[in-house]
Amino acid sequence: VVSYFIDKSLEYQAMIFSTINRTQKRVSQDLVYSLFGLSSEDTPYKTALEVTLALNAHPKSPFYHRIKLYGGEYDKRMSPPLSQATMIKSIVGLISETLRESENDKYKKRQELKKQNGRKFLPFRTFYANNQDSLISDCMFYFFNAIKSKFSQYWLYDGLAKPQNILQSTVGYEALLSLLVEILKRESLLFFDRDTFNNYINKLDNINFGDVTLFPMTTKGKKIAYLTMSLAVFPLSEPSDKRKMELLKTMNEL
Repeated sequence: VVSYFIDKSLEYQAMIFSTINRTQKRVSQDLVYSLFGLSSEDTPYKTALEVTLALNAHPKSPFYHRIKLYGGEYDKRMSPPLSQATMIKSIVGLISETLRESENDKYKKRQELKKQNGRKFLPFRTFYANNQDSLISDCMFYFFNAIKSKFSQYWLYDGLAKPQNILQSTVGYEALLSLLVEILKRESLLFFDRDTFNNYINKLDNINFGDVTLFPMTTKGKKIAYLTMSLAVFPLSEPSDKRKMELLKTMNEL
């Protein structure tokens, strides 16, 4: 909607300016990312949206009906633990250096993303640049399915009550994604199937994700969960490894 105000006094113009800037409503990030998906051109955002929708729709996916989609119809009691914006942003963050850089990447052809200026490890960038979007969805599918199979008592969630543990929350998803990135960085995996991540996830066997005191659903809880999992999967190998000290420091801050 566009409104025109003709020949208004400076006082009236100032009043309109003040009203608009004081009462404007922020546009939902879910809507923003959905609109990016309407592009006919290839973009990291469009790929991330397609991966997100596929993971939410596949009955065997660990994210089946677990993502709250923009414009979706939900029972007022239901509250899927992950938002569409969270998923898309996290996937784009593994293709582009920063969110600002992702804006530039929208206007580049895929093969141009084979070049990278920064040092940040971006495991999905090569897949995207090589037109291998299926590897992105496979990676997410099989990693989180391994989590779901190993820790079904913590992962399964009906969406009706509040999350009962960190694996049912957004920060739990982000902690697990950080572990996935570390695995991909250390192991250089280029193919994914149902057994790819089992050896890594089995090493998390002794972690009690149901302990909300140790793993609160907060930013600090996310960091503690990630560092705990990282040390379990990749034990200390040298004295200069700072993960243990960082974990102890974060736990003491709770």
